[in-house]
Amino acid sequence: INEDLQRSSAELVYGTTLRLPGQFVEPLPQQTEDPANLVGRLARIMDQLRPVPVAVHGSRRTFVHKDLTTASHVFVRHDAVRRPLQPPYDGPYPVIERGEKIFRLNINGKEKAISIDRLKPAFTLGENPELASGTRISPPPIPTACRKRVVFAGGGLM
Repeated sequence: INEDLQRSSAELVYGTTLRLPGQFVEPLPQQTEDPANLVGRLARIMDQLRPVPVAVHGSRRTFVHKDLTTASHVFVRHDAVRRPLQPPYDGPYPVIERGEKIFRLNINGKEKAISIDRLKPAFTLGENPELASGTRISPPPIPTACRKRVVFAGGGLM
């Protein structure tokens, strides 16, 4: 309290006295309600509640490429966590048998059943699909420059 002005510092800054948190809310008058009336009112409120319609989240159709019915080779989506720069699809792998939902593929010499949702047709060069299925062709060797002969002062060669 500033004794010269007869004001507190809060009154000087804010223009009014500070209020305690309990002073913001006025106390509600005490109402005593008959317990039987309370139960009846609660029952009426509960009768008015209606369930919320259920949302269907899993009905989204997966895109299936139309060329899967004729493709000789397919790519298989890799559904695990991938390393950096790892392609999202593995393959291409040859198709052994087609079903409505499941394809049987030859993956590294083993027959595996894969869901059609994970497949994508592989468009390979027509004449040699074995080369497109994972066999790598090594690049031709790069010719190196011919070596020069180095002669040391003592007459030795390198």
